[in-house]
Amino acid sequence: MPELSVILVTPDEFSTVRRTVAQLAEHQPCERIELVLVCPSETGLHADSELLRPFAAVKIAEVGRVRSVAAGNAAGVRAASSAAVVFGEDHCFPAPGWAAARMDAHREDYFAVGPLVANAN
Repeated sequence: MPELSVILVTPDEFSTVRRTVAQLAEHQPCERIELVLVCPSETGLHADSELLRPFAAVKIAEVGRVRSVAAGNAAGVRAASSAAVVFGEDHCFPAPGWAAARMDAHREDYFAVGPLVANAN
């Protein structure tokens, strides 16, 4: 079972979240990450199967029209299978080591774990 589920919501297709997925695939321990893509429809997603290959699991949550990111995130949580869930965003790009640090922190006795947010400008 994956240690961490990362939820990404796209109101249209995979190209919207491609850069975030690429960052996760390149810098993180993908073999321990479940990626949950929330989208209007799987057929309209046009996902890059090669880019998704390194992840422990990939789930597609079809929701029809994405009415809000919050509603999409809720659908992603329902589809996720790991105990630790993270909400990703199409304009946030995780730094190397981010997922490993999150997983390590979740093994500790913390009530909640949050990221450091830095401005890329």
